[in-house]
Amino acid sequence: MNPIAQKEVLMKKHNSSPKISLSDMQGHSPYDAEELAALRKRAWHEHGIFIVSLGEQMLSQSERIALTRIANSLYGKAGGS
Repeated sequence: MNPIAQKEVLMKKHNSSPKISLSDMQGHSPYDAEELAALRKRAWHEHGIFIVSLGEQMLSQSERIALTRIANSLYGKAGGS
């Protein structure tokens, strides 16, 4: 049984609202590093969406801090940080 189905069964059994984080749904990306970079580039050029993981080596410490502050001010603190 997949993790989402398991949570649905538990939710029905306990009659409570689900507590699902995106990390529960993370798996291995179907994209390799080159395809992922192209996808990010396309998202930026076509939609103005910037996708970056704070753990990426391309970011300096000051960039990580700046992005974290922006995200925290917009969305609140992340559960993992």
